[in-house]
Amino acid sequence: KELIKKEIEVTIITSQNHYQSINLNFYKHYKKISIDKVNFIFVNEFVTRKNNLFTKLLKMFSFSFNLFISFLFKKIKINNPDIVISSSPDLFTAIVGYFYSKRVNAAHFIEVRDLWPLSQIIHHNISQKNIFVKFLKKIELFLYRNSKHIFSTCHKMNLYLDEHNIKTPFTFVPHVVYNYKLPNNPKKMDSLKKYDLVGVYAGNIAKYYKIDQIIDYFPTSLKEKIGIIIVGSGDDAQRIRDKINNKMDNFIFSDSLAHDKLSHILLNADFGIITLPDSNQLYRYGINLLKTNDYMYHKLPILFCGNPNFTEIKNENLISCKFNDKFSFQETLEMIHSLGDKNLKLFGEKNARYIKREYNSRKISEIFYKKIIIK
Repeated sequence: KELIKKEIEVTIITSQNHYQSINLNFYKHYKKISIDKVNFIFVNEFVTRKNNLFTKLLKMFSFSFNLFISFLFKKIKINNPDIVISSSPDLFTAIVGYFYSKRVNAAHFIEVRDLWPLSQIIHHNISQKNIFVKFLKKIELFLYRNSKHIFSTCHKMNLYLDEHNIKTPFTFVPHVVYNYKLPNNPKKMDSLKKYDLVGVYAGNIAKYYKIDQIIDYFPTSLKEKIGIIIVGSGDDAQRIRDKINNKMDNFIFSDSLAHDKLSHILLNADFGIITLPDSNQLYRYGINLLKTNDYMYHKLPILFCGNPNFTEIKNENLISCKFNDKFSFQETLEMIHSLGDKNLKLFGEKNARYIKREYNSRKISEIFYKKIIIK
């Protein structure tokens, strides 16, 4: 929208389905559709409610193949684009975008939100010698070397590029904070009124993130004082749900929610929770977590279970403890409870000011504009 204000014609080619989608395939495919004055073209893809590595790959394959076919047979019509920006981690779609840019003689830029295949090697314990991993790596490095500029939400990706002798210019661009429409007086959920404080974990429920630590290490002394809501999907979701139902009366589990419903949950919370493994091999290049933005926008302090130095967020905006460490987790949670509601609100308001100032759409679009238009 910010680029459109500068009289730049923007068309976004994407899928209309994701894990929060309520109405799947709501819009027509391969037709230019204006939504809030932004042009979209939706490409068909494999649809599933499951969220794991296999389904991710199926969706990526199907989307990139359909995108390639639609360009080949001109099902998608765009008049003489000057710039093509491909967004990773979907490397297959990014490579289709690159070859399309060559076909129409447009400059190609790449935005990297996740370091594939490295992140999947770490998350799923896949060998770097795996043939498919080697294939993805060749695509990745080809795109980095042959794009005009690299944008990434990984603020230290320059280290990664240096290690691979890639000279393409790089710019850190964080995720834009989503502008939720917040009510003035949100209604408190009846099931949460009995607790002094409510914490929320909203995100990927994968074995890699060890959500068990929130359940297993929860202090017995705080079970009647702090309620916890866990929202999300992933390869470990059902097991975590069963574990909560069997042993934790002060925990509530919910599947992934649409933005408005998730916002209602966050407005009922007093602090957010993040668990980030100590994977220096991956996170030393930086990470910009979407749920950090969501928590801060909703004026929540953040209990960060992991190394805060991996993120671009300043440490003073996080309440951190060691990842998967019982003593550290319990000590930090007891400290949060001792802060009380008023101090936590002050902490949360500081977070909201920070995220709206640093990660707003106007500021971030200006970074893009200076790199792709002016230069």
